[in-house]
This record gives sequence, structure tokens and C-alpha cells, in this order.
Amino acid sequence: MLKGSNDATPTFAPDNSYEDGMYIANIAFTDADMDLVVEIKDKQIASIALEGFDESERMLYSDLNDSISFVNDYITSTQSVELPDASNVTASTSILMDAVKTALSEKNDAVLTTTYEVPLLEAITEEVPEEMAEDKSDDALAEDVLSETVISDDMGEVQDAAPSDADSMDDSIED
Repeated sequence: MLKGSNDATPTFAPDNSYEDGMYIANIAFTDADMDLVVEIKDKQIASIALEGFDESERMLYSDLNDSISFVNDYITSTQSVELPDASNVTASTSILMDAVKTALSEKNDAVLTTTYEVPLLEAITEEVPEEMAEDKSDDALAEDVLSETVISDDMGEVQDAAPSDADSMDDSIED
């Protein structure tokens, strides 16, 4: 028979060495500059947020915007600044986790460096499987534009070169 024991060791022991306060790490990109703020209350990590992250930056760096809530939830619930080895981590989550470590580091001159860049549209479209990509050549696209020919009369009115059935009906009513 097993005896119950009250001195079970937790699988994770949070770091209680943090002093209460706000800890900040600056995250600077070529076209955005923001602060990651870690709030410590009662020697525990209470919250993690991005400040100085305006609406246009949130759209440009939507992956960072999406990742901050995950990072906040994970760290405040586990009190760990390390993700499990088996986890599949995005580049933006990795940057935010590094920024948390930088903010909480004992080095006042700690610097967060990254090679992270906003994904370019070309890179995203290159990842689209061929069967999903539209097969329109430049000539076919030019034909689409050329088929939208517009005719103008001397009165300044503009008509579509190929009137719709509704336009034909209007002309016959006026006669």
C-alpha cells in the first residue's frame, strides 16, 4: 500500500528570484520599434505585453501580434521562460521568448538581436502548391484587360464596348 506524501516535488519549480516591477526589452526592426514588457508581482511573472506597437505595425507584424497572447498565457501559467523541446515554435514566438529572457536578464546591457524579417509576398506565393496556383500567363492577363475596351462618343458619355442585355433593353424602350 502506498502512503500519501505532502512533500511531492513539482515537475517544474518556478524561479522566485524575480523582484516585483516592470522589466522591458526593446525589439527593433527596420520598420517597427516596440517594447516587450514583463510585469512581476509577488515574485511571479504576472503578464507579458507589447507596448508601442501601433495598429499599422500590428498589421505588418501580425505574426508577432498573434504570438504575444500565446507567450503571455504559456509563461504566466508555467512560470517558465523555456518552451518544451518537442514544441513546434514559430519564428515570432521564438523572438518574443528571447525578448522575455532579455528583459528578465540580470545584465542591464543585454541586447536582443534577430535576423527576423516580415515575410515577403513573393515568398508566401512561392509556397503555394502548383495545383492551387492559377495558370494564367502574362498574355492571358493582358487579354483580360484588353477585352474591357471602352467606347466614348462626342457627348462625353462612356459606354462599354459590349453592352449588357439590360443596356440593350433600355435602348429598345427609348425607341
